[in-house]
Amino acid sequence: MYRLLNNINIFIISVLTAIISTVTFSTVSAQLISDHQAPPSVEWQQINEKNFNLIYPIELQEVAARTAILLKTKIESIRYHLGINPRKIDIILQNQNLDANGYVQLAPRKSEFYTTPPQGGSPDDWVKTLAIHEYRHVVQFDKLTGNLRFPFEELGLAFFGVALPTWFYEGDAVLTETLLSIGGRGILPSWEMNLRANLLKGKSYSYEKDYLGSYKDITPGHYQLGYFMTTKLYRDYGPDMAKRILTRIAKNPIRPYNFSRSLKRLTGYNSRSWHEQTMKELKDLWKDQANNLNIQKYTKIRANSTNFPTAYLYPQAAPDGTIYAIRKTPLRVNSIVQIDSSGNTKKVLKTGRQHEPYFSYAAGSFVWNEIRENPRFKLRNYSVIHLYNSATETTRQITEKSRLFSPALSSNAELIAAIEINRKNENFLVTIDSETGREINRIPSPSNRNLSHVSFRDNASTVLAVGRNDEGSSLIEFDLTNKTSKILLDHQIQEIENPIYINENILFKAHYNGIDNLYILEPETKNIRQLTSVKYGAFTPSYQRGTQNVLFSNFTGKDYELHRLNLDSTTTTDIKNINNTFISYFKPISDTVSAKTTVSAPGDLKLTHKPYKEIGHLFNFHSISINDGEYDNLTDYKPGLFFLSNNLMNTLAMKVGGTYDPDIHSLNFHSQLTYSRYYPRFSIGYHNREQLSNVQHPQSKEIQAVRWREHYSQFQIQFPFSTNRLNYNYNFDIGIASSYTSRYNINRPDFQNVFIKHIEFPMHYQISLGRNARRAPLDLAPRWGQNISLGYRHLPFSKLSGTRFALRSAFYFPGLATNHSAQVRFNLQERDGVFSYENIIPMVSGFAQLKPTQPQNTLFLNYKLPLAYPDFQLGSLIYLNRIKANLFTDFEDFSFDEQSKPRTYGIELLTDVNLLRFLLPEFELGAKAIVVNEDNPERFILQYSLSYSY
Repeated sequence: MYRLLNNINIFIISVLTAIISTVTFSTVSAQLISDHQAPPSVEWQQINEKNFNLIYPIELQEVAARTAILLKTKIESIRYHLGINPRKIDIILQNQNLDANGYVQLAPRKSEFYTTPPQGGSPDDWVKTLAIHEYRHVVQFDKLTGNLRFPFEELGLAFFGVALPTWFYEGDAVLTETLLSIGGRGILPSWEMNLRANLLKGKSYSYEKDYLGSYKDITPGHYQLGYFMTTKLYRDYGPDMAKRILTRIAKNPIRPYNFSRSLKRLTGYNSRSWHEQTMKELKDLWKDQANNLNIQKYTKIRANSTNFPTAYLYPQAAPDGTIYAIRKTPLRVNSIVQIDSSGNTKKVLKTGRQHEPYFSYAAGSFVWNEIRENPRFKLRNYSVIHLYNSATETTRQITEKSRLFSPALSSNAELIAAIEINRKNENFLVTIDSETGREINRIPSPSNRNLSHVSFRDNASTVLAVGRNDEGSSLIEFDLTNKTSKILLDHQIQEIENPIYINENILFKAHYNGIDNLYILEPETKNIRQLTSVKYGAFTPSYQRGTQNVLFSNFTGKDYELHRLNLDSTTTTDIKNINNTFISYFKPISDTVSAKTTVSAPGDLKLTHKPYKEIGHLFNFHSISINDGEYDNLTDYKPGLFFLSNNLMNTLAMKVGGTYDPDIHSLNFHSQLTYSRYYPRFSIGYHNREQLSNVQHPQSKEIQAVRWREHYSQFQIQFPFSTNRLNYNYNFDIGIASSYTSRYNINRPDFQNVFIKHIEFPMHYQISLGRNARRAPLDLAPRWGQNISLGYRHLPFSKLSGTRFALRSAFYFPGLATNHSAQVRFNLQERDGVFSYENIIPMVSGFAQLKPTQPQNTLFLNYKLPLAYPDFQLGSLIYLNRIKANLFTDFEDFSFDEQSKPRTYGIELLTDVNLLRFLLPEFELGAKAIVVNEDNPERFILQYSLSYSY
């Protein structure tokens, strides 16, 4: 769902380019539209219906059938209050990727659902919730941009992103999923908890901060903020308010701040004042809720804290009383820490990439799962299990290419229980020998409920898990001896998490009283009693064996603190006597949104499954664009028009068009085709372009400006590989390329017979290696990193001679304080023949304004540090959330054999900002003061920069 944000800002970037084209650009990192592929081994099928074409891997036939029927029966309800019948769309079910997500895009028009359910969430079927949410985006797109069809899909995508704030279309989709299912995030106290805590603690942040976020404070996020602001719109002005707003925007597409002005015209409130009204109402409602809670105090376990939000989760005690927990903070990557009786924390190990922080401890061992990328095909990944032995201080990967979640250790650490979700979306409880990794048990989930959150009983013969389907959440007990399962609690419209055995009873997290708390189930009587009563939320409990103590995480409004309670001295309350204080904010409009169906007879639900052959859908021209589709670097942007084609599987991309080069007043033509189905990525291109350069005459030695045109054809093969393990990311890329250049229309007669007119198939080889530590949210660069790139070019098929070799490197080291970074970059070049005068490595700062040189190497020393997190706004123009600095020293032709001095040095001040209230892209504005350390007309050089990222 979040990836929709990455797909709607193309036009924003292009327009801003014209405004800021005079500013120096620094390196940027951007991904506007996903170009990832599934492995070529996937066999695709399709269900082609009137309103959608559902494309799916053959293993997902049952899931695809359920999804198709759901869409056929729900489309009328999803689209009803927007008053439009959306156009047919291609929907792709992806079962190789374990990131529970989905998105809708234009250019090309399609949607993708990642079908593997998350470990937790609303009490409903994951694919059902996902389908309702994403199809609502389809309706939104067509309501606002329905008149912009082929070949203007990219323009429609840009208009959508410019016209609507992210909070509105995501909030509207969350409300829709909540109204049309028994689950949905709008019913979860944990989902609204950050905003509720802020308001109850008197932290009434500005509209910009609540929407755009903060590095130093907890803010609700655009999904949560949008849900409440859009829901209040429909509560106060009727459920057709979205239709009225979108209709007005579509009629006046070029109006600045279109949404806010339309909102004011229809309601009297602009975006900022509507935020104020919503927050005021929520604060009053949540104050009333808090007054009805019987808040209890519990013993706090001291642990190190910082000025930034810190979470200690999954506390688990060793027999000697030492407590282990996973620590999550923006200052550092997630790690398992040890907490002593004085509250001092000590890092045990850093976990790898996880969807949510998680680990299990027993008998001196720690087990967790991490997401492992496929090196080439990013639409396939795995969830593998790691085990750490504290006695030997060694880490072992227990499984390979597995899809295992929520691993839990038995009390003697000999067994691991975990959830497996295979590519058919079938759920199993599996147990594994922790020493050998051998699978011992495999028990299917009853009725294939989505499983999560497992735990062992002390005797290691019974395992608990949470199940979810479209009837709610359940608690399931698996008997490992008989390989059977039993449902202990079913059909709970609750976000049940982390069940554990306490003697004969079961402790778990739920929200029966409207706040996330801990509850105890008596399996024999089915009686449920409330154990904790906290203000905001209690999570991730564990039972301290040999005592009557329960450890848990208690959210305080800023931190997740560790608390302890004693079962013998804690009063419980039967849920029959509990008043559910949860405020169903959507309830006043739920009766106005009836469940309208599209089908009228059982025969309308008949489905036809057919193979989907990619060979018949290689070309998919969708847009005329003012850019060639490459938005990751706009430094050399030239205005133009391109015809773009991208097929649905991201395996073939093509662009054909022309650009105008204002620097030399020329019209150029370009075409390129890239094929990415298999391990290598092939690309071939042709360009007819005009060139202007200062060239030295080989006879007179006079340097003259020469203009010519050229046919330039190129071919490239790339092998891009990247993966991750534990706390490090790795990349290994190989590229081979060649080209043919034929020059003509040389404008100077004296160069006709001496100018090189043909450059025949120079060969270029590139290899890059990288190993970088994962970055914490506040890190400015990896704490440790080693990156080397080697390039070689020569002319084996030409009468010309020449070679070119380049080495580029970047090494990262920890700075003097947290989130500081030291960087060393060394670059080397050797060239001769026709390549003699090319500089192909990065040059020192201010190089263009210094005396021309042809250095053999450059060395850059950088030190980056954060200065402040102001969360400052300048009206609706700029929201500034971080200020940072870069101290630099740049050397040229550095040598240890002689005294080298820097050619330039200085300081760069940078700011992370959001412009015009756009959530994405995030911009970095900078000013660089360069001191020239040599005789030069300009002793000081000032440069400005702008870059962006997603």
